[in-house]
Amino acid sequence: MLVRGVPVALSRDKTNYERVGIELVKFGPGKIDMDEVSRLLITQGQDVFRATDEELYKSIPRDLEKILILDEWYHRDFTIYPPKILSSAEITEAYE
Repeated sequence: MLVRGVPVALSRDKTNYERVGIELVKFGPGKIDMDEVSRLLITQGQDVFRATDEELYKSIPRDLEKILILDEWYHRDFTIYPPKILSSAEITEAYE
C-alpha cells in the first residue's frame, strides 16, 4: 500500500500482530479486520501517518505554538460495548 508515496507493507502474518500486542478478535479465528491492520501499520511507520507541519497549518494559524504532541494514548474499544440507547428526552437535551 502507498501512503504519501511511501510503500507500507500489509501483513496477514498473525505473529506480527501478536508481537506488538494486537489481539485479533474482531471477526474470529482466521480473520484480520482493517482496524487491526491499521493498528499494526501505525506501529511500523508513525511518521508516514502523522500530519506534517505544512498540513497542520492549513487548518490552524501558523503563529500557534505546538504545546503537546501525543504519541501514545488509551482508546477504549467502543465496538465491544453495546451503544447506549438515548431516550427522546436525552436527545432533546443534547441538542438544546
